[in-house]
Amino acid sequence: MISIRAIAALSVCALCFGAGWQVATWRFASVQARNEAAEAARQAENRRLVAEMAKATQEAISQIRIENRTIYQKTRQEVIRDPVYIDCVVPADGSRLLNEARAAGNDRLRTDGTVPANADDPDPG
Repeated sequence: MISIRAIAALSVCALCFGAGWQVATWRFASVQARNEAAEAARQAENRRLVAEMAKATQEAISQIRIENRTIYQKTRQEVIRDPVYIDCVVPADGSRLLNEARAAGNDRLRTDGTVPANADDPDPG
């Protein structure tokens, strides 16, 4: 039969194997818990950064002001703001008429200097 020493040795081996297995399980659980905590912290930081970017984007969008301007409005603004034909070779009468139109804010002047009654008509004829 099997001797008592052999049974005792097998029992000690089985006990050591079981203890080693339990310690490995505890270690694995500890590492797993540490990794889950680190992942939760990373996700919380990511959520915070996304919320911060969303807030900054919302503020930037709220500051946008839409302004529609036509080329006519821009051209008229430039003509009214700056004198016309300072350094160009234009007859004195032409330069005078342009500067008078600019100063008066009129869109169109007839050659005689009078403003037509239908100033918005493209063909004042």
